[in-house]
Amino acid sequence: MPATIMYVINSLEVGGAERHLVQLVENLDRSRFQPMVCTMAPSGVLAPRLRAQGVTVLQPPLADYLYRRKWPRRMMHAASWLWLIFVMLRLRPAIVHAFLPHAYISSGIAKLFARRPHLVMSRRSMNNYQDFSEITRRLERWLFSKTRAALGNSQRVVDQLDEEGFAPDRLFLNYNGVEASRFAVGPTDRQASRTSLQLDQNALVMVLIANLIPYKGHADLLHALADIKDRLPENWHLICVGRDDGIGPELEETVDRLALNGHVRWLGQQNDITPYLAVADMGCLVSHQEGFSNAILEGMAASLPMVVTDVGGNGEAVLNGSSGYVVPAHDRAALGDAILSLALDPVRRREMGMVGRDRVEELFSPQKCMARYEKLYTEILSTAANG
Repeated sequence: MPATIMYVINSLEVGGAERHLVQLVENLDRSRFQPMVCTMAPSGVLAPRLRAQGVTVLQPPLADYLYRRKWPRRMMHAASWLWLIFVMLRLRPAIVHAFLPHAYISSGIAKLFARRPHLVMSRRSMNNYQDFSEITRRLERWLFSKTRAALGNSQRVVDQLDEEGFAPDRLFLNYNGVEASRFAVGPTDRQASRTSLQLDQNALVMVLIANLIPYKGHADLLHALADIKDRLPENWHLICVGRDDGIGPELEETVDRLALNGHVRWLGQQNDITPYLAVADMGCLVSHQEGFSNAILEGMAASLPMVVTDVGGNGEAVLNGSSGYVVPAHDRAALGDAILSLALDPVRRREMGMVGRDRVEELFSPQKCMARYEKLYTEILSTAANG
């Protein structure tokens, strides 16, 4: 009988961690593992996709009501902890795999009462979030000894967990994986996508796939582009795809102030990003913090040279000077120089794009990612059975 793997995450709204979890659940070997997902908030727009495949997706009974009424966060957290305890006791999963800090802490506390499940944690960012909450930092480190395994999605994340005191023999690296063939772009795809977006076929197009959150660095990119706009080809565009988490009006004001009107488009959240990669000549990700971004791999899979900041695992994905450029975070001058060097050299763009695509196929395939997950689950269950 397949072992039940219960995944816990804040929600299944569109984001890098959420899309990665959906990919994991969809590709899990169902002959050995039975996945289910518990969200700590209203389940989100990706939930129907999993439910349509027969995957159980659960959310706290009053989640929609509590979030609509904007109940105090601590009360919602307490309610979700109690609910998780109930779910663990009733469904008795073999493994609980938590993604992101809130889900990890909630699952860890619930596990203490439910006792049975093995707890696995995936950290998908650097620990900057702990700077804003000493309680979170203390709770996470307290739970380390009660966690069967921790996975980091970049070597930098793994090294940081090691520095925090997580047992090295229970600490694992598992890079994200993307299906390169899904993002392959042919000449007709590029032409059709540009036509649908009313972009000139000869325009220089940059794309940024990231929700509108301050640490994603949109403002840095706008300022860098303003500094080099007189040296860029006249017909250039920046396409920004991502959910507005509150800073959209501020960014639009920045566009106006920097006289970038007509060059920057805000396209909001999109469930399918392939058409927006297809129109582009280069990709950007200019975050101040990251774990390991799917958006970078997806851009590389679409044969785009990438300009990224040197945070988290970005420099592990993009080889500086080979498949793109890696620049210091917050360094608008270096960012502008990197963009300009690609903007003025179409041959270099194509060469770097091909290197990046080959790199994705060789190192960052979903098959390799899934094999590492399933190997870990098998080892945990085997140890438990023999113990």
